Amino acid sequence: MKSFNQSLKLRQSKWNVTNLNTNELFRWINNRLDDYFSLRIQPSSKARLSRCRTNLLRERRIDGVFDVGANQGQFGQQIRNDGYTGRIISFEPTTAVAKLNDVISNDESWKAFNVALSDFEGLQEMFLSSNDLLSSSLLRPTEILNHLPVDFVGKAMVQVERLDSYLDDLGSENYLKLDVQGSELRVLKGAHKAIERFQVVEFESAIIPLYEAEADFWEICDFLKQANFDSVLMVPTHWDATGRLISLDSIFVRVDQ
Repeated sequence: MKSFNQSLKLRQSKWNVTNLNTNELFRWINNRLDDYFSLRIQPSSKARLSRCRTNLLRERRIDGVFDVGANQGQFGQQIRNDGYTGRIISFEPTTAVAKLNDVISNDESWKAFNVALSDFEGLQEMFLSSNDLLSSSLLRPTEILNHLPVDFVGKAMVQVERLDSYLDDLGSENYLKLDVQGSELRVLKGAHKAIERFQVVEFESAIIPLYEAEADFWEICDFLKQANFDSVLMVPTHWDATGRLISLDSIFVRVDQ
């Protein structure tokens, strides 16, 4: 009888959800889905990035955001919608800068430069992509991109500069976002002086190189570790047809305070 009562009590405890608060109830449902169906409800990568970014913009008192690889201004619009009102400096080397300029035309705290950033200055050919130029790169695409829904439809000469050339545009506390299709480490190496004035670095990086001579996630991590940054968030962004992870979005913060 004792063992029966103990078993009954355990089952009642296991399934009694009437006194749970919202977070506990969500966790309970999530665990049941995982236990019985191998499923879990997770916030989307975009939602987790947005939440972490918004908290850091506030907690680190960011007054300057450098948006490198701005395309048509999607990132800047996102942080504006999430409540950030400080300065944004965007960099976009392709013709997408025309739409970016339309977006920022009525925003006095947001300006854009029609240049690419890297670790050198000069002109270089850029490979232009079919997906609204989102995958355009200074680096030649590798074969793996043939398996993704993007084509490379042309080339264009673009102006390339170093981030260190824009020291005067930095605020007192700065946030660096990199979406430069394989050139992330090159941009960081072109910020030899500027990197010390950034509190946060957010970047997309590859696990499997998508572009020739691309620095992978681990190389970028090593560089940031040496520059006194540490990771606070990493979320997967793309997989291949076999389920193998291709790329991540990551946020690192300065830790030498």
